[in-house]
Amino acid sequence: MDDFQEYNGSYLYPGLEGKNKCEILQFLKENQTTEFDIWLESLEPVLDKWCEGVALLVICVLGIIGNIVSILVLTSQDIDLKPSFANILICLAMYDLVFSVCEILIYSVKHISQFYLDNIFPYLAPAVLGIIHVALTGSVYTTIAVAIERCVTVCAPFSSVKMYQGALYIVPIVIFSFAYNINKFYEVRTGYKVVNNVTEACIDQDPEYYTPSYIATTRITNCIVMGLIPLVVLIFLNYLIYRAVSQAHAHHNSITQGNAHRRDSTMAALLMGIVFVFMVCHSVKTALNVYEAVKVLEVWPCEAKLAWGPKQEVLSILSHILTGLNSSMNIVIYVFKDFKFRQVLGEYLCGKKDGKYSSRRGISMPTAVTTRGMAASNFPMTNIGDNTVNESSENQPFTQNIDTHL
Repeated sequence: MDDFQEYNGSYLYPGLEGKNKCEILQFLKENQTTEFDIWLESLEPVLDKWCEGVALLVICVLGIIGNIVSILVLTSQDIDLKPSFANILICLAMYDLVFSVCEILIYSVKHISQFYLDNIFPYLAPAVLGIIHVALTGSVYTTIAVAIERCVTVCAPFSSVKMYQGALYIVPIVIFSFAYNINKFYEVRTGYKVVNNVTEACIDQDPEYYTPSYIATTRITNCIVMGLIPLVVLIFLNYLIYRAVSQAHAHHNSITQGNAHRRDSTMAALLMGIVFVFMVCHSVKTALNVYEAVKVLEVWPCEAKLAWGPKQEVLSILSHILTGLNSSMNIVIYVFKDFKFRQVLGEYLCGKKDGKYSSRRGISMPTAVTTRGMAASNFPMTNIGDNTVNESSENQPFTQNIDTHL
């Protein structure tokens, strides 16, 4: 009876005596619901429609437009960034663009269109679930690549590491993103059910991918790989960058002369703000990942859904909105932190090209002598300029109770 008494005073229910752990947990989940939980459950349909359905749709559409514009501007010769760094930023914008599209398809439209939910969603969901995780992983680790690039620029400005136009960062991240998430393409599949003698498409879980051991392993791994490691690495790199810039500011060394001195001083002050935005936008996802990893071990070997309640559902909705917002913020950071980006963007919008613009794949046209820094990414530590010494400037279920939270 020790195990029986361990679970939240379950000994108060005589009918549970002799029941196993999973039966006790299931009973407690159904019978120990608080008034607050009931209120949250009643609120879920409203949050689904207006938060995930409408608000997330607006955020992601703006993010799609912003990331497309960012890619167009970053491919301009007038942006005055070395090809390797520009390519990393372009890759980051592409990941965020794909992520925004997938959030619309998997989280948003199903809450505002019954036709989409019944006739399109069951066929798209298995593939989109895998793609959105690939895009999220790529975005996270490309952000780390941007931070590493900046750290090398500031802390070792005279290093001569050959980046092959950014391929040394981009290719491993692409491979890792697909390899790490290959299982996500097989977790759910399109199934069929008969309702009133009519065959309808639905979403089925693959039983091989929803065993207690699989769920526990993936949740704990995801907590570490997509939560704790990126957060610790980005904070550490940000500390190195901030320390290097602060020391350069204090000693007026060769890295911070003239306009570059003012530019790097501004960068140092803004880096903390970028970290703060990252921590806010990913804190809920990371907290949910940690919570789920702990709870999955606690309820082992019972079903993981026993650890998921109304509070976690609401937080999952909030997490989707924040991650969508984070993927849509790149262009805002670029515009506010980089004069050169604003200038090129303004000329694009006004149609003032005058033959100056050419793709990095096309003919190289003369560019302005002045170069200014760039701040980029939906993660911290991306306030970067050209890499020269004298630069001038994260469980929302499917309708069929399929686990899809990030």
